[in-house]
Formats: sequence, C-alpha cells, structure tokens
Amino acid sequence: MACKQLLILSVLVAAITAAPQFSIEDETPVPHDFAYGVEVSDTGDAKEHKQTVSPSGRTEGEYRWLQPNGLYTVVRYYVDGDSGFQAEVSEEPGPAVGNYYTNSLSQESSSGAASASSSQSFARSFDSQQSSLGRNVNVISAPGPPSAPP
Repeated sequence: MACKQLLILSVLVAAITAAPQFSIEDETPVPHDFAYGVEVSDTGDAKEHKQTVSPSGRTEGEYRWLQPNGLYTVVRYYVDGDSGFQAEVSEEPGPAVGNYYTNSLSQESSSGAASASSSQSFARSFDSQQSSLGRNVNVISAPGPPSAPP
C-alpha cells in the first residue's frame, strides 16, 4: 500500500514539474515603491523595509531590524535583469524607525505618533515619485497602525 502511494506521489511530482512554465519576461514592469516601519516599545521590536521598482524593472531596497546590541542589521539589495538578488549586509547604528506605511500604487500613506523624521522623509520622497500607470493594477492593502489615544 505504501509503495502504491509513493508511486502516485512520484507521478504527481513528475507531472507538475513537466508542466509548461509560463514566462512573464515580456510583461512591462509596473514602477512602484513602498515603505513601512514598525516600532514596538513593549517588546523592543524595530524593523523597516523600503523598496522601489523603476520603469526599467530594476528593484532596489533595504530592510533593517534592531539587534539586542542596539545596532541595526541592514540589508541593501537590488535585482537588475538577470543579476538575481544582490545583497550587501552590514551592522550599523541608525535613527529610530517609527511606525509608518506608504504605497505608491494605492497612494496610501499613514504614520504613527512615534515616526522618525528620516523615515518620513523617505516616505515623502515616495509620494513625490508617483506616476500614472496607464493600466489597472490590483493592489492589496493593509490597514495602517492604530492612532494613539489622546
């Protein structure tokens, strides 16, 4: 019985991997950018992610998270053509992250009470780079952080 199940599973895996693979290389990239930051003082959690995609399809970004030693581990990356994911990792000091979110496709933007000015200037730079896309884009968005009580 187990041998029969293994045979069926092997045939299923072979069929899936032999299925035609559809390439999306001929699709035009949709330029966009997003950024978010999360800082939770109760847990000491602080992280941030920023990314932009150019009209040529080049993706650039960075993400960082706060380590127990007070320094951020920072990953700066890019993907350009067939280069694959190229990353540089460092450990460095940095400003507070704050709570914020921006998305150029949905034109959403929100910020929490603890937002850092450097994070907000990056978010504002995203807003100034928005362009009309000329085609419909499905955007999945999440609610922003809750407002601080007065």
